[in-house]
Amino acid sequence: MNRTGRESSVTGPSERGANEQVGLILLIGLVIIAGSLVVAAGMVALDAVQMQASGEQSEQEMRQFDKDLQTAMLDNTTGPVHAPGGEISDEGTITITASNGYGDTESESITMGTLHKKDDAGNVLAHQAGGAWRKTGESSSVVSKPSIRYYTEQAGGNEVGRIDVSVTNLEGNVKSGTNRVTKRPSSTNGLNVSNITFVSHVAIEVSDTPYHDAWYRFLKTEFEASSANTCDISDGSDKNVICHDEANREVTVIATIDGTNPFANHVGIDPTVYGGLYADRITGNYDSALTVRGYDNHNISNRSADLFAVNNDLKMKGGAKVTGIPVVNEHLSVISGQPNISPLAYAAALDRGGHPGHPGSWRYDYINTTADGSTAAFWLTSQHDSLVANMSKPFDSVDMIDSNVENGALDYLENNPNVTDIESYGSTTVDSGLYYGDDLNSGIDTINTSDGDVHIGIGNGGGPLELSDLQITGNNRAYIYTESNVDIRQDIEVPGNRAGALWVYSSSSSTIDVERDYEGVVYAPGSHVTIDDGVEITGAVVGGTTNLRGDATINFDRTLRTDVPIPTENRNISIEADRTRDPLDVTFVLDRSGSMGQVHDSGTVSDNNWQTTPISTGGYTTGIVDPEANYSLEVRECWGPWGCSSPTTVDPGDSTQLSDSWPQTEVRVANGTCTSCEVDVFQIDTDSSDPFGLRANATKKFIRMMNRSNDDRAGVFEFNSNGHELHSLSRDLDDVRDSVSVTAGGGTDISSGMERAIDEYSATPTPGRDRIMIVLSDGENSNSAADSRTRAQAQRAENRGITVYTIGLGENNINKPLLRDAATDDGEFHMIDNASQLEDIFEGIANREIQQEDDLSFDISVSPTMSGTSSDYVVNVDTQTVRING
Repeated sequence: MNRTGRESSVTGPSERGANEQVGLILLIGLVIIAGSLVVAAGMVALDAVQMQASGEQSEQEMRQFDKDLQTAMLDNTTGPVHAPGGEISDEGTITITASNGYGDTESESITMGTLHKKDDAGNVLAHQAGGAWRKTGESSSVVSKPSIRYYTEQAGGNEVGRIDVSVTNLEGNVKSGTNRVTKRPSSTNGLNVSNITFVSHVAIEVSDTPYHDAWYRFLKTEFEASSANTCDISDGSDKNVICHDEANREVTVIATIDGTNPFANHVGIDPTVYGGLYADRITGNYDSALTVRGYDNHNISNRSADLFAVNNDLKMKGGAKVTGIPVVNEHLSVISGQPNISPLAYAAALDRGGHPGHPGSWRYDYINTTADGSTAAFWLTSQHDSLVANMSKPFDSVDMIDSNVENGALDYLENNPNVTDIESYGSTTVDSGLYYGDDLNSGIDTINTSDGDVHIGIGNGGGPLELSDLQITGNNRAYIYTESNVDIRQDIEVPGNRAGALWVYSSSSSTIDVERDYEGVVYAPGSHVTIDDGVEITGAVVGGTTNLRGDATINFDRTLRTDVPIPTENRNISIEADRTRDPLDVTFVLDRSGSMGQVHDSGTVSDNNWQTTPISTGGYTTGIVDPEANYSLEVRECWGPWGCSSPTTVDPGDSTQLSDSWPQTEVRVANGTCTSCEVDVFQIDTDSSDPFGLRANATKKFIRMMNRSNDDRAGVFEFNSNGHELHSLSRDLDDVRDSVSVTAGGGTDISSGMERAIDEYSATPTPGRDRIMIVLSDGENSNSAADSRTRAQAQRAENRGITVYTIGLGENNINKPLLRDAATDDGEFHMIDNASQLEDIFEGIANREIQQEDDLSFDISVSPTMSGTSSDYVVNVDTQTVRING
């Protein structure tokens, strides 16, 4: 028998009875424990609900306090508010820094007086800097946002940033319930961004606040900032960044405003440009020819009289011939003879009782242009051919820029290690960037602004700054700053008559000597300026005492104008005068030499599919797109299976190289949607100046403006190596116009055409008739002997009382000195680079000689200030200190 098994069966029931008792006890214990847990869980849940409810109630009370506070402060300096109670203490600061990329300005630390209260559930609620905050344990959150806003807007075609900051600083004591608040006057806490002129970035630093983590999340969202390890305002980032120093309870956000700061704005010069010339005074008694004309849209061929300003007296002698509009702050006086000003002059110190040159005589009737009759016009001389108008008040003189040049530009460029040494620069071309030296490297012949502005500082340790044979390229600007003397000794050229591409800034201690033609702006208020005889300036000159050594021409780019020296009420003057002009004798002397060119072949390009050139070239030839075409062409070179070059666009009137051999030229109409359009292409000589004979159209248009009933006469002549008569001087203007036809061939002798035309006039001027000659040439004479003969014919024309206008057509092979000499004192020399501009030139001369309109009103446009300073509106900071009396 198995004992073990038996014992098992005997003892089993006895042990089970004991287990049931223990299990019962355990069950009762589990029930008790479970009940306790349920009670505990219920108590925890109840506490959580109570804490949440208490927190929400506290938040609501703080929101209500914030709302009451804003309402009370909206229109009044005192008012009641309902507060939840608590204490007020300083809990952090805000500091705001503005930078222009080269220097900073920082506000004083703005104290954040904060109302804070701990509720029964342990939540800390606070009102800080105009916002409400909640802190639970080590974490904080935003209940209502503080008054800090960042937004963007469009300015000058770019998206720029703007910041508004309003900090409420609380002080005093508070009780639960109604309190009275008093607001002190707002302040900016010392943030003055005007001294940096331009704002590129702004830093907002919130320090030593227990709600720093909530500030971090708020600013990160408001500024759409990216987290960074370091935040340095001088880094010049183009994105907003934010840093959080949790250990020091500090948050810093860097916001972009107007982006990268142009150095010109750092220098802070807001130029005042009234017209082509500004001078504190003109030395001596002026006795030469001064021409000041303005042009628009960079088209120098279409000029009209424009302003120049003298901040003193202007005294003239009989030899003075001013083509322009002088605006004089003192007296305009005639010392001797009969000077001429066209069409009008302005002066601020006129004797209303008589003529400014001869008191008591020749007062001219005038028309009031203002209610008080402050504008009057007078004859300048007894010849009754020049008028001077009275200004109601003087214009403002131009401020010096010495500090801007010496401290704003030169000091920075000299001491910044990142600025390139211009004296040892190893290239003939200066690219965009910052440069400094005591002299401009003589090996430099080009300043390239294609990739941005160029800023060059020249100290006074190397003698005068010599500018010679310098070319500006690209679409941006070049700036030269100096406190040295400046000598312009060779021609300076800028692209496309865009005179604003070059600015030379100099201090008042400098002397400026313009010895050769100059394109650009010389801006040196207070300096001594000398402009040599025969110099032509395209741009503007702003100086102090100015010496005009002889004839001078200034072509003013009107986009440079920043202000108008003539008071608004004096600008529009209409002279009531029944003037009838004298009859005109006009002769046209037109170039027919071989270089004028002609069309040899033509073809048509159809649609926008690539096709071979329509002109049979037998190699390369020059083609020109029809100036009257409605579309441009795209042109590319192809090498069969090896592919084609990138296409270039050729606009109507422009030329290109064409080939029907190797490589082969392909063309198409430059319009991706064009399916039924055509453009004509013409084959011309490489050096053709007027292959379409546009000089004939311009001549015919001029003749149409003449008046047979006024007894006008016209004649047409041509020249190559010899002179040719197309029509003698005649009153039959229709017949003269029909005779105009142009050919091309042979050499060039301008004098031969002038001689034939002058022969039409009698040796003695006919009383009561005006004699005009218009000479057009596209190149130099064939030899120097012809130059001498041309000058002799110009003198012969002047002796016979003939006013000679000369027009140089083309950019190359133009003898400008000769054509200037051939134009008489009463005439003009015009320079154009395209025959399509001829009609505008001829029409301008016709308006001057034929129309002689008596309405002298003119419109003057003003360009924006160049520095484009944004400091007045990019960041708006104010602090409201509010005292609570509980």
